[in-house]
Amino acid sequence: MPYRSIFSAFYWPYYPGFSGGEIRDFHLAQYLGSISKLCFIASHQNLAHGRADRLLAAVDERHLPPAPNQARPTAAAYRPAKLPFHHRIARYLRRRMLPVVGPRYHGAVADMLPQIEAFARPKLQALLAQSPPDFLFVSPQINPVALNLKTRHLPTRLVLASYDVEAVRMRRVAQSERGVRRLALALEARRAARFEQENLARFDGVIAVSPVDKRIFVEQYGFAPDRVWVTENGVDPAYFAFSERPKCDAPTIVFAGNMPYLPNQQAAQRLVQSILPRVRRRYPDARLWIVGQYPPPQLLAQADNRHIFVTGKVDDVRPYLAQATVACIPLVSGAGTKYKVLEALSAGVPVVCTRLALEGLNLEDGRHVLLADGNDELAAAIVKLFEQPQLAAELAHNGRDAIECHYAWQRVLSPLEDWLKNLTKRPVDL
Repeated sequence: MPYRSIFSAFYWPYYPGFSGGEIRDFHLAQYLGSISKLCFIASHQNLAHGRADRLLAAVDERHLPPAPNQARPTAAAYRPAKLPFHHRIARYLRRRMLPVVGPRYHGAVADMLPQIEAFARPKLQALLAQSPPDFLFVSPQINPVALNLKTRHLPTRLVLASYDVEAVRMRRVAQSERGVRRLALALEARRAARFEQENLARFDGVIAVSPVDKRIFVEQYGFAPDRVWVTENGVDPAYFAFSERPKCDAPTIVFAGNMPYLPNQQAAQRLVQSILPRVRRRYPDARLWIVGQYPPPQLLAQADNRHIFVTGKVDDVRPYLAQATVACIPLVSGAGTKYKVLEALSAGVPVVCTRLALEGLNLEDGRHVLLADGNDELAAAIVKLFEQPQLAAELAHNGRDAIECHYAWQRVLSPLEDWLKNLTKRPVDL
């Protein structure tokens, strides 16, 4: 193989992934393992939960932090030193959506830094010194491992494998809130922008998830266009196989997502409180399934197991997609492209979503999905698909065609090698 690469991420990804980030890291690392000798470094432990360890066959070397039970009688080899008091106070306030004054970076970065410094950065620095690879890929955009790396005068090209633009995501989340929560998140968004500016300065290139994100990296962060490559999110069409919609007496809406992610919490609450009640005026037996790990207590409390179901973590999301009449994705904040859209379309589920949920995807309103932004309009679109199964089937088949033509992982990833080849021709010290 012509290249040697290191992939540095928070977690070792298993298959299938429980989050969009785990899915993207798995497929990107698997592809990189096919075109280069690959070393993988994870800074944090990830539990398999019975899932397949398929990535192991694609890597030549991997470094994981010791598991807690391997660090007895203390967890010092796994856990970083006790956090400073001011850091613990900041984390306490952040978790309660209260304003924090003082920290340089936002919580998503600050919470990861101690373990990065305790394990990942020293291991990575040693590997770079021992035998510098052609590429160092860092994932995701909030991974701070490159900030304190000594890479000057090394031939290694640093490439950020982003999920989205962090400052944009944080700013949108702040704008979707009100009062004290909005103030707290606005402060965090400013810190996110500061981190992103400082972090991006360390990289030779960026892998973006959409043309929208690429434009931001170029226009706001000063990257030359040829230093940013778009590798869109994809889907495994064999795993998310197409199936026709089942006939059922009670039409079913599904929303699947990683629930610790605040935009997903907002969308789920919107479905429960504002959209489902409107749908049930026309279809009283309509049901809503919220599928995803770690739902917040306030969402769990609203599940009545008659019309509203909240599953928590599931081993396989496909049975929930298979029983759905419609997938509704009413996002009001967030950034990047959304796996929940691609997975639903691949599985043959008609999709109703907001424009934000479709951002960065080459999909059309009325042909692949139905777009709406207001609660009344979203509910009306869902009802329309309940009442017009032929339209629902047409959207589902068109959506599946789009997946096979544009969003299968093999198609999405295959052009990346040529960009990497061109990146090696650029000067390292930019």
